[in-house]
Amino acid sequence: MASAALFTKSELRDDLLSGYTNIISRKIDIAQLEDFMFLEICGLYAFRVSREERHIWIREHIPSLIELCKSLLNGKMVLYKIKQVGLAN
Repeated sequence: MASAALFTKSELRDDLLSGYTNIISRKIDIAQLEDFMFLEICGLYAFRVSREERHIWIREHIPSLIELCKSLLNGKMVLYKIKQVGLAN
């Protein structure tokens, strides 16, 4: 679910999530989803760090990852602030 959310434009994420709500409560744990999205992003960085040609990309994008981490640690909602990722990024 976290991967799917990352590959979806932020304005369309509610539509995506509506299909994955808890059957009993009809709710989804957004905080947990955000945490999994963060882990997915960290995995992306871990994969790219092994490719020397991607080091410039990492240097350019690491500040936004740090800000995302700070927001999560401060309990702020980030679901709609995380930019969509693409296969070519």
